Amino acid sequence: MRNELTYLHMHLSDHPLQLLRGEAERAGCIPTCAVTAHAGREVRLAGLVAASRRHRGAHGRVMQFVTLDNESGLVEALVSSAVYAALGDPIRNPGPVMLTGRVVIDRGHPHVDVAQVQPFYRRARPFAGLPRG
Repeated sequence: MRNELTYLHMHLSDHPLQLLRGEAERAGCIPTCAVTAHAGREVRLAGLVAASRRHRGAHGRVMQFVTLDNESGLVEALVSSAVYAALGDPIRNPGPVMLTGRVVIDRGHPHVDVAQVQPFYRRARPFAGLPRG
């Protein structure tokens, strides 16, 4: 997979998050395909940033719209202007990232109102419980 990304600039054989799914589950992340089933609840997701756009609102405050991609699909996420300001432009690279937020269904489409963002490599206890050797 590393060679595919290095030489082709894309992944053909598998999604990069497939390699990290066990770690994501240990960190409490659900796959994006399960987001709708968690409507109204807080969830944690891990994925790559497929798209990101910032928008300056009427009062000049910046908010960010993010499309998160993992091996089970895409989900939209909204970083409100208050969270964006508090976290200081939290999503600046393609990831993988870990988002925590509440699932909202708007006109039949789910999105996550983000409360927290962190790079996936900074998750608590990476590789905990894996056999050594």
